[in-house]
Amino acid sequence: MKRDVVIAIFIGLILGGIGALLATSLPAIIKQRSLSTDKLLRLSPTPPPADLTQLPTLDITQPKDQSISDNKTFDLVGQVKSASFVLLESGTEYKTIQASADGLIKTQLNLSEGANEIYISAYDNKGQTNTKQLTVFYTSEKL
Repeated sequence: MKRDVVIAIFIGLILGGIGALLATSLPAIIKQRSLSTDKLLRLSPTPPPADLTQLPTLDITQPKDQSISDNKTFDLVGQVKSASFVLLESGTEYKTIQASADGLIKTQLNLSEGANEIYISAYDNKGQTNTKQLTVFYTSEKL
């Protein structure tokens, strides 16, 4: 029985020593790994920032956002610059519009009862886009 106690104490000392060694050297190992990761992050190339000043311009003149209409259809009128096409999305339809030579866009859209969220996106030849959102409310009641 005395021999078992001595072996248990010996194993306990070995395991305790290994635990103490790990506890004292682990912070240094973690710090060394984080430093090497920081070096890798500093060496990786950074992509150039996107030139946001070159986005296609999109100005919607009609209808105004949050407007109320008692007509089931309405004209959407706007102006674009440097856009190759314009995509319109509403709850009832999707349309692709080509702007005129002077950048004018005009189309007719159908409304459904209540709030109609309309997304207008102008796309240029580089794939850049500029999107506006309008909400037009339709009621069948005469205003």
